[in-house]
Amino acid sequence: MFRTTSGKIQKRGNLALATVLAGGLGVTVLTASCSDNFTSCQASRTCEPNAGGDGGSGGSTPTGGGSGNSEGGTDDHATAGASASDAGMGGSDIDMGTAGAAGAGGAAPQPECSKDADCSDGLACNGAETCEEGACQPGVGPCTNPDAANCDALCAELNGSAACTVQGQDKDKDGHLSSACAAKPGDDCNDAVAAIHPGAIEICDRIDNNCNGKIDLADSLPVSGTTVAIGPSGATRGSPAIAWATDKPVYGITYYDGTTSADSDLYFETIDQTGAVTLAPKAFNELLQTAGSRTVALTWGGDRFGVGWTIADQSHTYFTTLTSAGVLGNLQDIPTAGSYVDVAGVARVAGGSWAVLSSVAESSTLWARLVSAAGVVSTNGTEVDTAQAQPASATMVASGSNFVTGYTNQSNAATASVWSSLLATPVPLKIAGQRPVAGAGPNGFAVATTPTVAGNPPQFYAFGAAGAAVCGPVNLADKNFVPAAIVGTAKGYLVVSSGAVRIQEVLANCTMGSLFTVDAGPASNVGIAGSATGYGVVWQDATAGVPKRRVFGPDFCN
Repeated sequence: MFRTTSGKIQKRGNLALATVLAGGLGVTVLTASCSDNFTSCQASRTCEPNAGGDGGSGGSTPTGGGSGNSEGGTDDHATAGASASDAGMGGSDIDMGTAGAAGAGGAAPQPECSKDADCSDGLACNGAETCEEGACQPGVGPCTNPDAANCDALCAELNGSAACTVQGQDKDKDGHLSSACAAKPGDDCNDAVAAIHPGAIEICDRIDNNCNGKIDLADSLPVSGTTVAIGPSGATRGSPAIAWATDKPVYGITYYDGTTSADSDLYFETIDQTGAVTLAPKAFNELLQTAGSRTVALTWGGDRFGVGWTIADQSHTYFTTLTSAGVLGNLQDIPTAGSYVDVAGVARVAGGSWAVLSSVAESSTLWARLVSAAGVVSTNGTEVDTAQAQPASATMVASGSNFVTGYTNQSNAATASVWSSLLATPVPLKIAGQRPVAGAGPNGFAVATTPTVAGNPPQFYAFGAAGAAVCGPVNLADKNFVPAAIVGTAKGYLVVSSGAVRIQEVLANCTMGSLFTVDAGPASNVGIAGSATGYGVVWQDATAGVPKRRVFGPDFCN
């Protein structure tokens, strides 16, 4: 019987092909499939035999003829001796020959090895291979890896011995090894991203792209946006204020311009996050102004802007509302308790009530009046200071359903309180310093103060909406940083300074983030507003005598 050189019978389709010799004439027959008695079928389409096939049974004995083939088969169906019907061809007539003897079984497979030396590849880095039950087993390499997540353990053949080395991995295949491998760190600060490595270009994404330990603005990227003068040209514009509307979305900006007439014209305009003007400047009020200062306060109240302003020589505080499309509400004359007044802030709490805070210079007092959502001014005012105040230092914001006021008292100490929506039952805050500024965030508010001792840095405090301390005090920037306004962010707060217009980012738990300069100044009347898409800053340029603005993205450089 024919056998292949590998001791396997080649398979075609699902049948094994075998050849038997009957009286010297080869006849091809198809045997059963592999699944009958073969132990396995390989991917090479060959069938593994059992240890040996059973011997074939003898053929029947016909009359006459020569002897049949007596060779046993090699597969699990051992070939029987040829029968009278399909094998023996002896004699000159057609009688079949004598039946062949039973075939012998197939040979058992040979073992792969008999001792360990049969398996050795002679390489120390592969460890010692062993022979187990006639099969070779791989060895265990001699080099260990102390940190498989960040390190590679390398092995080199050296005069028949293994030389082990541990070094940082290069998972991202950028040619720089991971710096996270303590045994032998490389210089790649992020081995999962091929674009991050020493020498890469720093981009604005709050990631250290070039692995120099600096991020974005700290690595010389500029603040995005362009500084632009606010409003029509003129030398007497000033008192800019800014707030973010959530319905458009746009920034609303107010300021005064006294160049077009003897009257003081208050203007309103809107810009989008790119800085493009979306509502052209329009005058929304004219009041006679012959002397005194002008101040303007602006805030967003959920569905409209609230604007407060004063004309000092008229001893009046005024309030109105504006939609983001510039539609005016009713003008409200807010009664005050003195002749020399200044608007200190406008805020709106949950539920719809506005509060307008006025400072009265001649009596050193702070008074607030409520304005309902329907525009009704409260009959009585609330004296919000508990000690003699320095009016120029006052501030007001809303936090949830409460108002927050702050000012410096006559003892030169910062004072701040949380008031209910009815401006009743104040909760004093424990702060230090002077000239407090407040800003609202998504979960509360923050206060920053200027130090009373020259040379000390300003300080920052964070509170919950009801006045519970969250963190602080912590130092802000440096002694030259003068807090002017605060805005809440998704990560914490931004505090902007006057003088040089700088911004200090404060993250959760009062940890310091980015510190960067928007304008070299000198600047006054600095305000800031923010949204998920970025921030806008306004200020009065003390050198040029004009109000200016700049907008930038949420990562400051985008």
